[in-house]
Amino acid sequence: MHSHGDSDTTQVLRSEVAELEQRARALPPGTLRHDVTNAVGAARNALTLLVDEPDAIEPDHILEIARRNISSARSLLSGESASGGNQRDNLGRTGEGDHRDTFGL
Repeated sequence: MHSHGDSDTTQVLRSEVAELEQRARALPPGTLRHDVTNAVGAARNALTLLVDEPDAIEPDHILEIARRNISSARSLLSGESASGGNQRDNLGRTGEGDHRDTFGL
């Protein structure tokens, strides 16, 4: 039986995640890189969940989570949703800080 973790769709999404990780590493430290790496990490974790726990949650739902986060990362990189560092997060902070350790960046 063919698992969702090995499907062609999953492989395409994994390829997109890898490309976005490379693009995120090229960004200067700051809010944008942090936001992009968060979205990429969420997508990667969703795809990993398909392999590690294929029966835990509906696979189509997990794939949608991955797609949504990939789309968010692409939007951030294209400037459609970039915060520019001056918007406040849910805790009222500007979000600026040093996040070089996120995903080894």
